[in-house]
Amino acid sequence: MSAKPENSTVLAEAIKPTCFIIMPISDPQGYEEGHFKRVYEHIIKPACEHIGFTALRADDILKTNLIVLDVVKQIIESEMAICDLSAKNPNVLYELGIRQAFNKPVLLIKDDTTDRIFDIQGLRDAEYKKSLRVDAVSASIQAVSQALKETYDARDSNVNSFVPLLGIQQAVIPDKDKKISADTKLILSYLESFGKRITDLEIKFPQNAPAWKDFDFPDESSPATHIKLKDGNVTLGGDLYINGKIFGTLRQIRPDYIVVTNPKGDFVRVKVNSSLFSSLEAIPF
Repeated sequence: MSAKPENSTVLAEAIKPTCFIIMPISDPQGYEEGHFKRVYEHIIKPACEHIGFTALRADDILKTNLIVLDVVKQIIESEMAICDLSAKNPNVLYELGIRQAFNKPVLLIKDDTTDRIFDIQGLRDAEYKKSLRVDAVSASIQAVSQALKETYDARDSNVNSFVPLLGIQQAVIPDKDKKISADTKLILSYLESFGKRITDLEIKFPQNAPAWKDFDFPDESSPATHIKLKDGNVTLGGDLYINGKIFGTLRQIRPDYIVVTNPKGDFVRVKVNSSLFSSLEAIPF
């Protein structure tokens, strides 16, 4: 599936700039399990490598046990970025907002079933087939690869975001001895507020968490008695937290998911390979 396009100018091997990939990590409703991992492995990564970029995704960084701040650093400092708007994932839009606040070049892509987002529909995007059929993958690699190179080559003369169009100063990482400009404070304050709103929404409406009526109520039996989280273990009947806020009580443990009752008493199923599960904490501070 990962055939490479032909007749494309390749960046010098010695440069090897990094292209950070902003895209969904877990799979929302309407997408098969592992869909976006396949998009990354069979379309985005080959397109980057074909013209000399090193593709880097958030979960590649987290596998090295580095802190989440390193992800934000890559969003800001990577020479190039690709943002997959498919499924209109709120985390993706938040990370895109960070990238655009610094007016850094980014290529927008989406699948052929996702509508363009009104607020950014004026910016160019490349499209790929959601079906990931073998006969369409090669063409999708070619389209993404070509658009990526054109965007990168025009990075100094092109409009990378709405920051210059609005006539405001782009965000910068200040030296310790320098004061942050009013424009930068405004942008960073907005991003911080937006990030908190997204987190609250994810806690209230987690992805891939069907309502109780979508599956049978779990019984009390379970093949395991506890789960291991980033800050400790939680046994059945114990409470789970996200950013210090109560998420729910652990009711059932299965190989692929856990079942939690939220404060309202609703049953929520959380996949163990989802970003939501990775956010769960055993200690409320």
